[in-house]
Amino acid sequence: MLKVLALTRLIGDSILSETVRRKMQKIFTDKFLPNYSYIGHKGKLLLSNLQSCTIIFDEVHKMKKYHDIPFKDIEKSIKLWMAQASERIKKRNEKNTKDKSVNNVT
Repeated sequence: MLKVLALTRLIGDSILSETVRRKMQKIFTDKFLPNYSYIGHKGKLLLSNLQSCTIIFDEVHKMKKYHDIPFKDIEKSIKLWMAQASERIKKRNEKNTKDKSVNNVT
């Protein structure tokens, strides 16, 4: 847990969504996220109750520029990043398939 805290403290950007994205990338993999929903919709597991999610909120609020930002704004950024996980996996798989086919030709 201390390692996660240390990693998230090193990450910060001028745009909230970018800050949240970078913190999420350090904590969660795209393969992990499709199994979760922020509030547990569609029979998925609940992300908002995880300690890792709490760490993201805490770390963002510790930053001076985001100290007073509402929780709903951070939550929105988390939800957007989660919603794109399956698409990122799909794009990565397509790229890997393309790379393999190019390597097999040469």
